[in-house]
Amino acid sequence: MIKGIKNYLSPLVEKPFGPALYAFLTILIPSGVLLVLTSLEPSLYDILSASRNTPWGIFTSIFVHSGVAHFGGNIVVLLAFLFLFVKLEETLPQEHQYRDSRFLGLSMFLCGMIANSLFLVVSIGSSAGASGVVYACEGVITGFAFLIALSGRLSLDHLKRHQLDTQERQTIRGIVVFIGLFGFFLLFRGAFLSSGQGVNTFVHLLGYILGFASVGVTELYYIFRRTQSSNTGK
Repeated sequence: MIKGIKNYLSPLVEKPFGPALYAFLTILIPSGVLLVLTSLEPSLYDILSASRNTPWGIFTSIFVHSGVAHFGGNIVVLLAFLFLFVKLEETLPQEHQYRDSRFLGLSMFLCGMIANSLFLVVSIGSSAGASGVVYACEGVITGFAFLIALSGRLSLDHLKRHQLDTQERQTIRGIVVFIGLFGFFLLFRGAFLSSGQGVNTFVHLLGYILGFASVGVTELYYIFRRTQSSNTGK
């Protein structure tokens, strides 16, 4: 069993997916430390939470959780999304994996912070937890899956005969992940956003939308760059 878990975790520690793992550890370790510190000194929780009185909280609130269940839930879900990301991109070239891994790590933090910032604009309340980053991570992965599905190829004849090549299996993986995540968002909005008392669904929704949009904006930028290079070469 231990060997099986080790084999499952091994892709995360390989170089192409290293940035995503480091981003996860950047949340896990400080959040774990602050979980202990805020339990010993409750006032620290309010100081580090995001509110109009504590604007630095747009960053520090990512690492502050209301309890073990809050902390554990965010960490487990984030780790699950990282595994999904590795599975989604396992057959892509290593340079592509590394680029997307680095983008995922940076984008989920940036989008989470933007979501926290906009929450302070529309609300006089306070917010804490890494859920904005978690939803941003999910949004980025949804965007990656959409691009893989859109740019891939798939032969219906191969599908019927169960004779899919590596690229076609990659395309199907993108379709399945996109439909699963985006379909859940469209059909079961309340469950998707974890709606409930005390839950900041605004940050959840905005984090997801920003994460997804960041992939689209970046891809449009790459297309523009390629078009410019092509026109320059003529």
